[in-house]
Amino acid sequence: TIEKQFSEEQNWLEAETFIISASRIKESIKKTPANVTVIDEEQIEAMGAENIYDILKTVPGMDVSQGNVYTKKVSVAGIQTWFSEKVLFLLDGHSLNTGVNNGSTSSYKEIPIELIKRVEVVMGPSSALYGQNAFMALVNIITKKADDIDATIVTLKGGSHNTKVVNLHYGKKYDGLGVTANINSKKKNERIFVELQNKKTNPDTETFNAYLSLVHDSGFYFTGNFNNTNDKSNFGFLTVLNDIDYSKKETTLLEAGYKSSLDKNLDLHAKVYYDKFEIDNIWYIPFDKDWVFVDETLEYLHTTRRIGSELLLTYYGEKFSLVSGVSYEKQSVRDPYQGVLNGERRPNSIDEVDREFKALFSELLYDVNDNFRINAGVRYDHYSDFGSTINPRIGSTYSINKTNTLKLMYGEAFRAPSFAELYNKNNDSIVGNPDLKPETVQTTEITFINNDIDKTQLSFTLFNSDIEDQILVDGIKYMNIGNIKTKGSKIELKYDLYRGSYVLANYSYQDAQNKTTNEDMPDVSKHLGYAALNYRASRDYNLYIDAKYRGEQTRGASSYSA
Repeated sequence: TIEKQFSEEQNWLEAETFIISASRIKESIKKTPANVTVIDEEQIEAMGAENIYDILKTVPGMDVSQGNVYTKKVSVAGIQTWFSEKVLFLLDGHSLNTGVNNGSTSSYKEIPIELIKRVEVVMGPSSALYGQNAFMALVNIITKKADDIDATIVTLKGGSHNTKVVNLHYGKKYDGLGVTANINSKKKNERIFVELQNKKTNPDTETFNAYLSLVHDSGFYFTGNFNNTNDKSNFGFLTVLNDIDYSKKETTLLEAGYKSSLDKNLDLHAKVYYDKFEIDNIWYIPFDKDWVFVDETLEYLHTTRRIGSELLLTYYGEKFSLVSGVSYEKQSVRDPYQGVLNGERRPNSIDEVDREFKALFSELLYDVNDNFRINAGVRYDHYSDFGSTINPRIGSTYSINKTNTLKLMYGEAFRAPSFAELYNKNNDSIVGNPDLKPETVQTTEITFINNDIDKTQLSFTLFNSDIEDQILVDGIKYMNIGNIKTKGSKIELKYDLYRGSYVLANYSYQDAQNKTTNEDMPDVSKHLGYAALNYRASRDYNLYIDAKYRGEQTRGASSYSA
């Protein structure tokens, strides 16, 4: 039976890396019809990663840069935006994409590295199973649980720029109840003085994160996470250096659910969840819409909420598994405020608004024989503001022999217009458009994996993506006017030395062009490279050396300095 086959796969998963995010079931990374990268706890510890973005820099075709609105910008296949809303970030399968811009890199700037057990990255569209934002890639951050810890661990760190980190990690099992808790406080105080302009920035950051997980053997579980981040000016909201800009963010995540096997062939996962994101930004505004010096400081606040539920059923047949589910979510913006800090109240930049969606999805994973696996899935979403969208996915994996595997994948995805893109108003620079359609992408990928050389794994990927109805600013209004084509290739090599030592390297070529203007996409490199040596000297000592290469980048037409 397929259940027995999956069980046999799990028996050799210590030799074969597994993945759970691609098809929402546990399967071998070689057999899953998806282009995936897994970074486990041992690799994370070896590389000395400070945060999730240090990890993502190692993924072929991915890069990270600092934005001017207190966010990290994650680029995939040459596509990059301010809020990385084309990448779906998950914490144990729970979406972290929130806020009026529907990204995650501002609402969850720091997930404590001590909490992360593994990171699974699925490149390409995943809307067939996950819906909105699973557009260019999916990043699932999987946390440590009580069985992984079974102790109380206190970690103290210090570093350059007066960095201080205190982390308390606890995990224990009590009569069938697994309890995991993590409290993390991080401070980074860095002042940068720019002599040429005689100006300074003040990119200080303070972050507090509290996490709690309760998992009972009966199948019931609860997860909660609270994140508070205070950022001071990096480059200035309008890329004008100052030490006035400030951003305070509070994010709350709550999820309760039930996971159980109803019988030997049927698994159930039901959950309800609630998310709240509060933001209080202070922006230095030196110019008005006519580039007249006005020298004022604007305060901008709002709260966004999400409440939803999902029911997931997984059926194991003789030669197949079938994952099916239904989802519902309501999103809202509350308590918007905009005003000059001297007390002058301005018209809100967005109203209190609501939206909801309902979704049905299903994906079939079928083993034609021991060497050939295919999958086919589709999801239907209906949004209260823009209507319906259907997104399919199909893929196959063929084991040519014991050392060579070929994967073919095609998928479509959508990104729902954000609240800001739909409803922004009273802004001299950008206003919303309630008639926006979702962005769409169609992606084709081919991956070849080779293990002919002893202790060496080599993989090569070709990809092509067509993005339509991209939401861009035309004049001062958001419009569906962008059509982008991005294509390229990736090659990855890993060579195992001995006793946990290894060498790895990857190179990505990505050519992303605006089909309307025939210009290269700005602020991303066509060439990316990464190389690392991990040398395990003994059980207690490990040396990791790495380097990241980025090729030349072009600036956007709207880039300026002042």
